[in-house]
Amino acid sequence: DYIDPQRLLDLLEIPPKIQQDVTEFYMMFMSYLEKRFKTCSRPAVAELIPKLYGGRVVHSVKCLNCQTTTERS
Repeated sequence: DYIDPQRLLDLLEIPPKIQQDVTEFYMMFMSYLEKRFKTCSRPAVAELIPKLYGGRVVHSVKCLNCQTTTERS
C-alpha cells in the first residue's frame, strides 16, 4: 500500500518534479495550515498555528573539530 501525495502537492502548490528539502516543505506546509485556519470563525482554531508553532527557525552547524557553532535564521 502507498499514499499518493499528489493532492498535498497540489494544495501546497509544489511542482511534483522539483525536489524540496525538509525545511522548505515544513515552511510551505505550515504557511498553508496557517492560511487555512485563519479563515475559521473560532478564534481558538484561527490562532492555533501561530500559538503552537510561532517563532523563528534557526539552522545551526557545529564544527566537530573546533566546536564553533554557526547559526542562520
